[in-house]
Amino acid sequence: MAEASKVEMRFPTQQHHRFLPFFLLAYRWVSLVPAMWLFLSAKGPITPDIAAIYLLAMAAGVSLLVTVTARFFGNPPAIKNPIFLGIDLLFMSILLALSGANRSLYTFHALSPLLVGAFFFQMQGTLLVTSSFTLLYLLTLLVVRQSYPLAIDVSLLFTQLAGAWLVTALFGSLSPLLKQLSQIQELLTTTYNDLTRRNAELAATHHHLEVIHELTLSLQTSDSQSVQQRLLKAVTIELGFSRAVIGLVNPSLQRLEDWQVHPPPANLDSVAEPVPLTPESGLISQVAIEQQVRWCPDGQALIADESANTWLRPGNWLILPMIWQERTVGVLLIGVETAGHVDTSDERWAVLTSLV
Repeated sequence: MAEASKVEMRFPTQQHHRFLPFFLLAYRWVSLVPAMWLFLSAKGPITPDIAAIYLLAMAAGVSLLVTVTARFFGNPPAIKNPIFLGIDLLFMSILLALSGANRSLYTFHALSPLLVGAFFFQMQGTLLVTSSFTLLYLLTLLVVRQSYPLAIDVSLLFTQLAGAWLVTALFGSLSPLLKQLSQIQELLTTTYNDLTRRNAELAATHHHLEVIHELTLSLQTSDSQSVQQRLLKAVTIELGFSRAVIGLVNPSLQRLEDWQVHPPPANLDSVAEPVPLTPESGLISQVAIEQQVRWCPDGQALIADESANTWLRPGNWLILPMIWQERTVGVLLIGVETAGHVDTSDERWAVLTSLV
């Protein structure tokens, strides 16, 4: 039951921001396909002295730099860094201007930094990034036209910039919705995990109550040995302790006797001798007299009688007095892995206190 509480549910899109940078990097590379087609089919330079291979090499080199930076810095902080983003916008402006301006096949590729701004900075980032790109692009066209006679169609240029604005605004408006969806899914995940944990705790509590109920029914019988065996099995099998021993108090003879153990010893003929209820008889008798829970670490004698200690076998023992109407009616010994203080947060401890 304890393991069930550790199970966690995660929704597939809970951390969309974790995969978003890789989507943007993939888009950056895929958008180079039109330019690669141009390189394979072009028979001459796009603009004087600038061959298609040089432009493609520039675009691929910058994309490789972005990819490597994103790969080695984790959850790519570089691609959404404002300075890095500004440099990328300037490069895209130069690339568009040199590759034909409004006739450029790098138009989709140039949207990469705009999409980064839209996704990571939402609408404010969309306006800032797109405005910066528009200004840089127009300034770059003015500078490039001083060296290369570009034929610019104003209507096509306007359409190109309008498309950039519309696409970026669309993705910028989707970003808050994705963020909201992520928050809702995170809340659902937390709620699901909390309900799973509570269900596991309720199942464990129900199981423990069943143990107590069955033991209560067995107490109605007059056979003390069957009651002892039921209690021993509840401690070992139901609660998961390695071994348990019960001894009953004989008030007339003032001693502990009728010892029962589970699992049964290897030698079924061996029987523990009665232990006098005196402090000198050992730790078990002291627990019965003082009505206090005690630990007995491995190596410490439980009983002064050496033969009784051999029958109980060495180990770490938790010794609990069994009290009925303020009188000690017996002792319960539980084998534990390590001796120490009682962990009251352990659900089994509450069941043990109810049993004894």
